[in-house]
Amino acid sequence: QAFPESGWFRFDHGAITIFWHVSQSNMIHRATHGHADLCSFVLFHKGKPIVIDPGRLTYQDNQGCLAKHHNSLTVDGLDPFLYDRSQKFPPFYQNRFSKCDWKQVDRKFTFLISHTGFERLKGDHIYHTRLFRVGDGFLEIEDQLRGSGVHYVEMFFHQAPGVKLTAMINHSKDGAKEVDSWTSPQYGATIATSTLTIKLKQQFPVEGQI
Repeated sequence: QAFPESGWFRFDHGAITIFWHVSQSNMIHRATHGHADLCSFVLFHKGKPIVIDPGRLTYQDNQGCLAKHHNSLTVDGLDPFLYDRSQKFPPFYQNRFSKCDWKQVDRKFTFLISHTGFERLKGDHIYHTRLFRVGDGFLEIEDQLRGSGVHYVEMFFHQAPGVKLTAMINHSKDGAKEVDSWTSPQYGATIATSTLTIKLKQQFPVEGQI
């Protein structure tokens, strides 16, 4: 199911259900309820949450709004795009392009997110794509970051309570770590869980498959 004007997408395949929200380039980010959730997703298996959006505990700060609070990534500590009140910044810093494409062949489905949000990093021109491959009993995520220079990349995967994920980055567990976190099922309430983080220092361009 695709609702591109609002940026929402849903895919059901056997026991797997995945949701994506892809902010479109023409969406205005002023005083909105938008989050930095580009490249993020949530995953269900037989209706049970596996990879989750932790939610927002309070409206007193930006806790729950940034890329690290979603199943996304940062480069040198920057989110893929400015999620709120971006009009405070000069046009060159606000500018970004994002799109998504998808296709299904037999019982295999791919969903591709592309964007230029990291181009606001000074001294580089970074183009990022995140490709999801879904089939019978598997989900693969492939990130490609085109650019130059050395950058710090951090990825985040928020696990539902009781779920333990194992990430293999290019067939290696190096750089992966589980940290304590929480999910907020309702305003002001939290449930303890954990987040799988992956930290890498890489020479760009770089490609990684999880």
